[in-house]
Amino acid sequence: MDSDIRIAIVDHHPLCREGLKCMVIGTRLVVVAEGGTVDDARHILKHVRPDILLIDINLLDSTSLLTEMTAWPRARTRIVGLT
Repeated sequence: MDSDIRIAIVDHHPLCREGLKCMVIGTRLVVVAEGGTVDDARHILKHVRPDILLIDINLLDSTSLLTEMTAWPRARTRIVGLT
């Protein structure tokens, strides 16, 4: 059996986060964390370590977060930018 894919959702619009969570119901994708700020994303990446991070690229400072991540050793999280 295939293992679940752990995802985290970071978007400042709660309705968008809820919509994305509804979209993955019944799939191998499991939402393990969510947040609304870049600081939330940093915390999630460092402590939860999801397989995929869905992040609103319009969040302030999201570009610096992505740049920062490239320097992290063993960063295994895939990033998907949402517009």
